[in-house]
Amino acid sequence: MNDSEKRRRLLKFLDERVFRPILDSPPRDTPDAAFFREAQNKVRRTWIRYPEKYPTASAIKHAFLSDLQSPVGQHLAEMLQWFNFSRFEDIRDEFLHLCDELEV
Repeated sequence: MNDSEKRRRLLKFLDERVFRPILDSPPRDTPDAAFFREAQNKVRRTWIRYPEKYPTASAIKHAFLSDLQSPVGQHLAEMLQWFNFSRFEDIRDEFLHLCDELEV
């Protein structure tokens, strides 16, 4: 499998497991609606950044691992946890297993 296909599979995995669930969630009409929109916007920026900024499968893997440790990534994880959405932390093992399977 070439790197382009590996990259596509990693992006698809992240899209299905983390990005799409919150991005496809309807707006909220609750006291935490602004906080929810902020979480959606942060996820949207991450969702856009991954395919635009990381041209290889290994770059995606590196960015994923880096985001797990970054203060911005940790803040976003707290927001997602507040709304019961999957976070990178929740899918870390599956993502790394997929990376191993794809030999990334």
